Amino acid sequence: MNGRAIREMLNTKGLKATPVRKAILLVMKDIRKPITAEILFSRLSKGDKATVYRNLKTLEEAGLIKRIDIRSTSVHYELADLPHHHHLVCMKCGLVEDIKGCTADTMIKAMEHKSKHFSIIKDHAFELFGICKTCS
Repeated sequence: MNGRAIREMLNTKGLKATPVRKAILLVMKDIRKPITAEILFSRLSKGDKATVYRNLKTLEEAGLIKRIDIRSTSVHYELADLPHHHHLVCMKCGLVEDIKGCTADTMIKAMEHKSKHFSIIKDHAFELFGICKTCS
């Protein structure tokens, strides 16, 4: 993803391609892991913290990034266009490892069938928590 692709992505969602938005998406593309606003801000040369938080919210609402719940004190974000995956999180050091592939389809179909109140499940999140090899 280059600068032009990022501009097009933002324009497709009706957003202006501001320097801060482009910088946020470039950093997230390079890191390819869930990242906190604080870490993101430390890697940016543009914008203040309020601007970064405001733009994270805008990018999330536009569906370009998504919030990841890894039971941390800080919210984590990652690009929304990454291939579907889940996360393995170390409960001691916070290391996050992507788990490629998803086998939740069978469970989702069973839940749709068994549920008294839901007929369709549209999305899911699945994070596993444990202790990494370094911490164990």
